[in-house]
Amino acid sequence: MAKIIEGKIVGRGRKIAIVVSKFNEFITER
Repeated sequence: MAKIIEGKIVGRGRKIAIVVSKFNEFITER
């Protein structure tokens, strides 16, 4: 169970990281 929960957190963190990186690109373009 712990590994499944850990995987979900890592997956969620990766999605957030992608969104943040896109958001940062949008800001730096201005």
